[in-house]
Order: sequence, then structure tokens, then C-alpha cells
Amino acid sequence: MSKNPRKQSISCTGAHHNVGYEIKLGTYNINSLRHKILSLIMFMNSYNLSIICINETKLYSMNLLLPNNFSILRCNRSSKGGGVAILYNDNLKASVVQLNHSFGTNSKIECLCVKFQLNYNRSFLVCSLYRPKFNLTVEDIDEMELLIEEQQKKNTWWCVCGDLNIHFEQSNALITKFRKMLSRTNATLITTGPTRGEAELDVFITMNDTNISNSVVLDPKLSDHKMNVIKMKFTKKEPSPTPKTFKRNYSNINYSALGEAVTESTFIDEDAHVDDQVRAFKQHHLNNFNSMAPCLSIAKKNHKLGLTKSTLDLIKKT
Repeated sequence: MSKNPRKQSISCTGAHHNVGYEIKLGTYNINSLRHKILSLIMFMNSYNLSIICINETKLYSMNLLLPNNFSILRCNRSSKGGGVAILYNDNLKASVVQLNHSFGTNSKIECLCVKFQLNYNRSFLVCSLYRPKFNLTVEDIDEMELLIEEQQKKNTWWCVCGDLNIHFEQSNALITKFRKMLSRTNATLITTGPTRGEAELDVFITMNDTNISNSVVLDPKLSDHKMNVIKMKFTKKEPSPTPKTFKRNYSNINYSALGEAVTESTFIDEDAHVDDQVRAFKQHHLNNFNSMAPCLSIAKKNHKLGLTKSTLDLIKKT
């Protein structure tokens, strides 16, 4: 699992997401990424895609020539076929997330999970998954359930996507069991439409679809599969404002203006009681005094209450 090294830079314009947080994510079985990477990136730019999860890369240890606006994270298969990767625009910060769950040897599931950071307050998880088996088993369903449960425990939006080799356009006992598992784990399946012939194989599984504004099937014409694409929108989460307090700077008071204000004061109500006149006199001149002192804004510090050392020592002795 490695970030692909670059041997040469090629100028290429990518999608920008720093404003508005609109992310287009595709999943695609490319049936060998060799000699197709630049064509895939041209397609990525044409449709303003931010991330593509790729199945059956068949790269092994082969290096790729990448434009300088793009990066790829890979999980290669050492034997024939397979391999998963995530190609993304460098405007996003990405890091590989190690899964607690390891798939059994019988399932042969390949998975790469990556955390994408939008800003300090927003992130999401994407897992590129490939299930090479054509027959669905109960063990496969159990493996997927463990993976989904692990994602559900994370405090962020997530999705698992890829070629599951499950014919979701059909209905049988095991597919029904798979759908019930998704319902039980509060996960949502997004199929959109056929991605290989009439088969709906390349899908998204996510915690919910409230962040997804649109989904479509596109054809890059680089393999016998089509690409399933979703558009996600994340609301910009602003940091909480720092609480502030205000105080007056009496050391820089404008005494000249204060003297003029006092001299020109006319506020005494001769019909009022003498005590009321005194109170009004004090308040009026206090207001004048404050108005001539600059007002300063100071960030409020939250002081944690704690016991002093002497108090703690006293508690220990009792």
C-alpha cells in the first residue's frame, strides 16, 4: 500500500473543492490501470470528479506517470489480477486508515480505506472495495457486516464502494439477506443503474444518503464496466466564535472632551427631589466618563476550576 511516486510532472487542471464542499466521487472497475491512467484523469477532469475508487488495477509493483495535480493510493495484489486504488485531486488531503477488521481468506475481498480532510472540522471516509467472487455466500455477507459496523462507529460520513460482483438487479435468498443486513446496520445501498451489461455490480454503500444530491452512471470507455458516480455536498462547518469580554481603557481617557461634556451638561430637574437630583448627577457624569474611555475587546479565557496544592495535601491527610 503506497503513494505512487512521480518520475515526471505534467501540467493538468483539476477540480477545486475549497469553497462549497461539493465532492464528486466515482467507482470504476477499469480491468487494468496500466496505460490508462492519463485517459482516466482526462475523463476525471471532463466531469469535474474529485475522487475515483478503482477496482482491478492489476498494477502489482508498476509505477505510474501522474500529473502534478493528482495522487493515487494503492493496495496491489501480488498475484494475478485484482488490486484496488483511490485516485484523487491534490486539493484534498488524504491518509490511509487501517481497518481493525481483516477479511478471511475465503472471501478474497480487497479493501483500501482512506480519510479525506476538507478542513479542520470536516472529513469523510472512502473505502474502495473489490469482491472478485461471482457467487455470494453467507460468509461474504458476514464479512461486509463487520466492515460496515466498523465504519458506523466512526464519527464521520463514510462510504464503501466498488465492484461487489453481486447482481443487485436480481432477487434471490442471498441478495435478500444482504439487503436485510444493510437495513439492520442502518446502511444505504446506491445502485443508480447497470454498470456492466444489464448488471448492477458497481455500487455505493453509505451511512445515509442525506449528503448525496445526485447519482449517475457514466462510461469512460476504458473497460467493459461503466462508472457509478455520486455528488456529495457538505455544509461548511465554521469554528465556534471565541467568546469575548469588553473593558474600558481608562489610561487613555480623553480628558479634554470630558471637561467640555461636563461644562455643557444641563440635566437637573428643579422639581425633582434632591436625592433624585444627586443620583441623576452621578449617573450623568459617570456615563460621560465612560464614553471618553476607549472600549477594548478581549478574548475570554475559560479558566478551569481546580484545587490548590495545599488543599490537595490537606485532603490526603484526612
